[in-house]
Amino acid sequence: MTTKKVYSVCGMCTVRCPIQVDVQDGVCTFIQGNPHAAGINGSVCARGSAGIALIKDDERPQFPVIREGERGEGRWRRVSWDEALDYVAARLKETMTKYGSRTVLFSDRGGPFRDLYQGFMRGLGTPIILTTTPRALETSITRPSPCSG
Repeated sequence: MTTKKVYSVCGMCTVRCPIQVDVQDGVCTFIQGNPHAAGINGSVCARGSAGIALIKDDERPQFPVIREGERGEGRWRRVSWDEALDYVAARLKETMTKYGSRTVLFSDRGGPFRDLYQGFMRGLGTPIILTTTPRALETSITRPSPCSG
């Protein structure tokens, strides 16, 4: 039995608290606030500590699927990651060719990975990113900075 502590950032809300995760044989067993982070003394809110329940939820998507039939029929086909990514890429390309690059919008709730998705959106050629931040409690549409990502 291998047990280790993994340090990360909680993704359960927009605050992104520092966390420490106990991992046993590759499985998350406990989440707490990072005890080395000043001001939180190893604590994390109820939402953050509920992260384990989210991982163990039987109804969460665990592999890619593509809808078969009409919307609302509940018919899905399990596919490989390659097929799923090809499908999404084709649909994005088709939509942007038909309606223009401003048809695609990325919605974000804040966090440490802005450069990643801003680069993705820039690669698609669309300037539209919808961001909701906990500090401003407002929604704004911004153009990715040419200096980021």
